[in-house]
Amino acid sequence: MIYGIAIIILTAVIAFSMISANTRLNNNDKKLLQNLYFFHLFMGFVYFTYVQFNRSDSYAYFRHPSTDYRGLNWFDYFKPGTEFIEWAIWPFIKLFGFTYEASMALFCFFGFIGFYYFYLFFKERIRFKHQFFGVDLLTIFLFLPNMHFWTGSLGKGSLIFMGIGMFTYGLNKFNTRWVPLLLGAFIIWGIRVPILLVMVMGAAIGFFIGAKKLSGGQKALGIIVGIVGLVYSAQFTSSFLQLDEINDVGAYFDNRGNELSRNAGSGVNIQNYNFVQKIFTFLYRPLFIDGVNALGLVVSVENLFLLIMTFKLFSVKAIKYLLKADYMVKMSIIAYIGASFGLSSIAGNLGIVIRLKTMIVYFMLFVVIQYMDDEKMKKYIRFKKWQRKKQRMEELRGAA
Repeated sequence: MIYGIAIIILTAVIAFSMISANTRLNNNDKKLLQNLYFFHLFMGFVYFTYVQFNRSDSYAYFRHPSTDYRGLNWFDYFKPGTEFIEWAIWPFIKLFGFTYEASMALFCFFGFIGFYYFYLFFKERIRFKHQFFGVDLLTIFLFLPNMHFWTGSLGKGSLIFMGIGMFTYGLNKFNTRWVPLLLGAFIIWGIRVPILLVMVMGAAIGFFIGAKKLSGGQKALGIIVGIVGLVYSAQFTSSFLQLDEINDVGAYFDNRGNELSRNAGSGVNIQNYNFVQKIFTFLYRPLFIDGVNALGLVVSVENLFLLIMTFKLFSVKAIKYLLKADYMVKMSIIAYIGASFGLSSIAGNLGIVIRLKTMIVYFMLFVVIQYMDDEKMKKYIRFKKWQRKKQRMEELRGAA
């Protein structure tokens, strides 16, 4: 426990140093991120308390490297999937003697890094303040409890969230941010290869569609190459999913979902739902009607909020915007929809749904707030034109 407290203090110093050293952040930004760190740390304590009375994969992630379960060497654990988490924590356990509590504290810090990079990304993209019932919308995005609960512990959730945050931040200015872009891509690849493929192909398709200097034929060629690249990547993805042929993906998802459903021991079984029901359940359940416990009640409030946000995209104007938006918006919507299709198929019950969804929620929220921001910019431009026109008319009247 003392070692865990020491790691919390050390990572807190690192986190606050990162925030203070960032010259692009104003004092309000820095204060918000500092409060976000404490909130994330609190939710990490909540999760740590939760696992004292409930099953958690974090115990296995710590136990396997500690007992040389997969071998004596570090790279005995280097494999996409579950082993990658063990590979990531191996040097800290073996070289620095990390305890379980210290490992939990370290990965809690990794989760915060994900929020840090997502905040930088949002700040670069969003120009106006947006409110939801009088509360700043971006602040609501950042302080969703469920997002912090599942990214505050030793496990896939915290590490992949950090990777996605770094990758997204790097991709927004990919010509100058190779380090976070490539490091984030490596982390995502190590944990969930299909998620990386969806994000990369979404970005490629969005880039070719939005590139102004390319002809229609060049754009079409780029999209075709992107799709072909995804198909040729299927062999590696299939290996990751332990498949022999790409045609077996549906059967794998069904079997994997049933396995997860039996082993999770929580939530409502959704394996018998049709495709549309699975998608809706993955994105917006549990809701209050599901008879949820205390944790589920908090998640239900979040899901209701997400549902309200999604409805903002259900208009002709919003659809036209999505078709004309830049590559980051297109990447986000493609990643959100594509990942939803795949992850909803392997989610055996609501308990698993809640955990898996944290990877992609910010993609949808980004699309929504970017759409709202661009609409507000249009109104601002119209207002400035009207203001200049009015000023000219007044000058003409004065001259007459």
